This record gives sequence, structure tokens and C-alpha cells, in this order.
Amino acid sequence: EWTCSKTGRTGLTLEECFLSERTATEKLAAFPDLYKKYVFSALHFNTKKIGLISNDILSHLRTNFLVGEDDVHCRGAQRSTRAPAPVRILSALPCDKYFIEFLDDQERDKVPLNQLFRKKLPSLP
Repeated sequence: EWTCSKTGRTGLTLEECFLSERTATEKLAAFPDLYKKYVFSALHFNTKKIGLISNDILSHLRTNFLVGEDDVHCRGAQRSTRAPAPVRILSALPCDKYFIEFLDDQERDKVPLNQLFRKKLPSLP
């Protein structure tokens, strides 16, 4: 019996163990570095069960944005067009506001949280 060094799964055959480790490594490599930093800091010295930590992380990412995130869209900003536009988060401000940069023209603006959205939330590896 073998144990996957990446996931901790036990009772595997040697072939299943190699497959499990390779799959886990591929999933982690595909996960964006920006989110890795946040996830690893949330895990560090945390004593909760992993399922609870995972829920906390996903809950935070559903309702907040990370500085540097650029897979975000802004709707209804004070621009000539009202169509959602891709933006990068430059900083988090008090009162649920963010300082953003529009990716199409590098214009910058302060917007409330409710004007920002992700098309897809990254899934945890």
C-alpha cells in the first residue's frame, strides 16, 4: 500500500499513487499564483479542519477581490459605455470600495464592490 505525498490519500497501489501525485501537481500548477499566496497564508498555522478552511477561503473570494487580480469586470462605471469592462484591482479601499484600472485604456477609478464581478471563480486545487 502506498500513500500520495501530495493529497495524503492512503491505500493506493503504486500506479494509483503516481497518478494521484501527478494529478495534484498539475492542478496546483494550473492554479493562479495570485490565489496561491492568499490560500497558503490562510492555511498557515490554521487549526481548523481543512473543509472549514476551504469554505472560509471560497467565501472570502466570492465576496472580495485580491490586489493584482485582473480577471475582474466592472459594470456601470462612470464611463461613456455602460457595458461591463475588464479591470485590474490596484488596491482595496475603506467602505467596500476598490481602486481599479480599466485594461482597455488604463483609465483608473474608485468603484464600489457591487460594481465588480468575476465571470468565474477559480476552483481550489
